[in-house]
Amino acid sequence: MAVAQRRPVLALFVAGTVLCLLPCPGFVGSPAGRLSSSRVVARVGADYQERQSPRDADLPFDAAAATGDTVDVSFKKRPFGILRYTPGSGGKGAMVQEVIGKSRYPGDPQGQGFAAGVKGG
Repeated sequence: MAVAQRRPVLALFVAGTVLCLLPCPGFVGSPAGRLSSSRVVARVGADYQERQSPRDADLPFDAAAATGDTVDVSFKKRPFGILRYTPGSGGKGAMVQEVIGKSRYPGDPQGQGFAAGVKGG
């Protein structure tokens, strides 16, 4: 009778062990889960696209062929008040398209571009 009572306990122990090991396929060689992927698409709203995306009237910009005044500016902190710009061809230079046209108070980070003399071109 003692053998008859051990079999259900042994079967219960084996079933419990199998159930514990089912969710994880193995401990060695299992691929680590990715926390982030480089192929994740960032979703932005239509308003953001409308404000920040290139306009039809924007012309391609070449810093070597640029005529007119240039302004070299270093900003201390973000945001610096430049809303939109066109990068130069080959990654050299940029032309500001829109800048915040006022500084609300002394030291306003949004007014740094305006205070430095940056104008939209």
